[in-house]
Amino acid sequence: MESNVPLDSEIYDVEITVEARGYLLETAKWGRFLAIVGSLMMTFFLLMVLFMGGALVSQMNEIQGQQGLGVLGGTFWTVYLICIFVFIFFPLYYLYNFSIKTIRAINSTSTKNLTEGLKNLKSLFKFYGVFVATIVGFYLVIIVGGLLSTAVF
Repeated sequence: MESNVPLDSEIYDVEITVEARGYLLETAKWGRFLAIVGSLMMTFFLLMVLFMGGALVSQMNEIQGQQGLGVLGGTFWTVYLICIFVFIFFPLYYLYNFSIKTIRAINSTSTKNLTEGLKNLKSLFKFYGVFVATIVGFYLVIIVGGLLSTAVF
């Protein structure tokens, strides 16, 4: 039996069964666990980068024997690794918020919390979708550039 209520209507109602609630709760708990472990790993990563930055500068100075280039190389790698940290932070943030809001929604039957949780899940998948599309586009540019460069030479 089909409903004639449009999907974007405010009166469209979806029933969440006990089984679906269990799946959502288990998913949210695993998401919370992964977000917390990921955050701890990223904190250790950031601390390692900050301490390693000084070591990189001294290594570059020793290898190149020039103060300016050594500082530039170590600084570049430190900034690069901090950018990776920031890039990985956002998916963990979205995953944690999805988990917390969904757990609250299941425990209190709050539609608002479930909506916020699903909004964060959407943001997580959107982030990864844009990332994958960017990487695929980058590879296509490299492949086309490689084919054109071999055809020219």
